[in-house]
Amino acid sequence: MDVLLHRRTLVLVVGAALALVVAFVLPRNSSAAPEFGETTPYTIEGACDFPVLITVTPASRGTVRELPGGITLFAGRAMSTVTNLENPENQFTDVGGGSLFVRPLENGDLFVVARGHTGLVVPGEGIFLAIGRVELTLAPPYEVGSELTILENQGRLIDVCERLA
Repeated sequence: MDVLLHRRTLVLVVGAALALVVAFVLPRNSSAAPEFGETTPYTIEGACDFPVLITVTPASRGTVRELPGGITLFAGRAMSTVTNLENPENQFTDVGGGSLFVRPLENGDLFVVARGHTGLVVPGEGIFLAIGRVELTLAPPYEVGSELTILENQGRLIDVCERLA
């Protein structure tokens, strides 16, 4: 397998796990989860060769729906601006949205379909924007570092660190 393709696949898997953890765990277990429309800044160190500020402003409306069979659907739009803190004029902005379809499997894993724009922060690897669709399974405990298996991957992967350098 091509080394670059293998690295990109690994980054996409880890990033999808991050997106899943934020979307799936925080709204249920944290009273500190931001309300839709509230701008939230995150300072990230160790993902790029420089510190980065990520500012996320969700649309005023988003959807979290519990469907029959234990299926959960998350959908929404957001504007994200990523800034190189060593060189603040270097910014990358994405106005996009997406959805996560999460269904528990009989073996305890989760089946996930992520569509749209998904920001991926991978410490030591980089910050990426995935645009498209990915299907994966996530094994318990459903957090970063959990076993992931990509079933299908369609779309683009943009290296945000490279664009901010």
